[in-house]
Amino acid sequence: MEAYVNAVIEEHYHTLPLSVKALGGGFYGRVFLAVLPEAPFRVVIKLYLYPGLALQEETQLNLLHSTALLPMPKVYFVRVNDSLIPYDALAMEFLEGINAGGEIRLSREDMKKLGAVMIDNLIAWHNTCNPGGFGKINAPSPEKDWLSCYRRKAGEDLKKAEILYRSGKLEKDVFSLMDRAYERIDDIFYLPVTKASLIHGDYNTWNLLLSEDLSRVSGVIDPFNCCFADAEMDLYQLDNANGRDYGLLEQYSQRVRLSENFALKNCFYELFTELMHYHDAHVDPIVPRVAEEAEALRIQLVRFGIL
Repeated sequence: MEAYVNAVIEEHYHTLPLSVKALGGGFYGRVFLAVLPEAPFRVVIKLYLYPGLALQEETQLNLLHSTALLPMPKVYFVRVNDSLIPYDALAMEFLEGINAGGEIRLSREDMKKLGAVMIDNLIAWHNTCNPGGFGKINAPSPEKDWLSCYRRKAGEDLKKAEILYRSGKLEKDVFSLMDRAYERIDDIFYLPVTKASLIHGDYNTWNLLLSEDLSRVSGVIDPFNCCFADAEMDLYQLDNANGRDYGLLEQYSQRVRLSENFALKNCFYELFTELMHYHDAHVDPIVPRVAEEAEALRIQLVRFGIL
C-alpha cells in the first residue's frame, strides 16, 4: 500500500515523500507517516479498506475538534478512490506521541492523573449536545427518542450477528442470547435518555496518545461511528486495553452519575457493537472474547430479572 501513499502525496503536493513509514491500522484502514521535503513536512495518510469512511472520519474529526480539550489531528484533505488509487485516503496532521494503550511504566498515581485528563476530554464531548435529537452528524431529521433511534441500529447489528452465526463464525448460544436480549430491549432501556450527547465512538487508550516522556496526554485519534447518542454508549471502551490502569471508568463514574441500568446497557452496547465491527470488517469474531462479553450480558439480564 505504500505505493499508493506515494501516489496520494505526489498528486496533492507535487513531490514524492522522502520516506513512508507504516504506523499501524485496524479493522478498517492502514495508517502511514509520509515525510515531505517541505511544509507540512510530516503528513499522516490513512488508506481505508472500505469506501465512504474517509469522508465520514473527516466530518467526525472536524466536529470533535471543535469542543475537544485535547489535540486532535487537523484534516488536510480527503481523496476518494478511483482507477488510479483504489483506496479512499485521508491526509492529516501528525501528532507527536506514543500509544497510551501500550506498556506504560508509571506509578498508579501518575496513571490516574493521566486518566483524569482523558476523562476531562470525554466529559467535554458528552456535554456537547444536539438540541435537535439523536442520530448521525448532520442528520436531516434527528430523532427525539433515543430508544427509537437505537432500536433500529441494534436490529441492524443483530442481523449482522445472524449472518456470522449462519456462516459458522458465531456460536449459537451467543446469537440466541442476543436475539432474546433484543426482544426485551424495552425492558433493558427502560429509563429515557434525555441528552443527545456527542460521542467519539471508539474512545479507548489505543486511540489516545501520550508524550514521549509520559508526562501528558498529547492527542486523540480515530473516532468511529461518532454521532449524537446516549453518552453511556461510549463507556464500555474505557475498560478496553489498559483502561483500568488509568482508572477511566472509575473516574468517569465519580464525576458523572451513571444510570441505574448502566451495567446492563453497557454489556448490551458492547456485545452488539463488537459483533457489528466483526461483520463490517469481514473479520472472524474472537471466540473467547465474544463468549466473555455474552456471559457478562447474560449475568446482567438475570440480575435485572429479564432472563
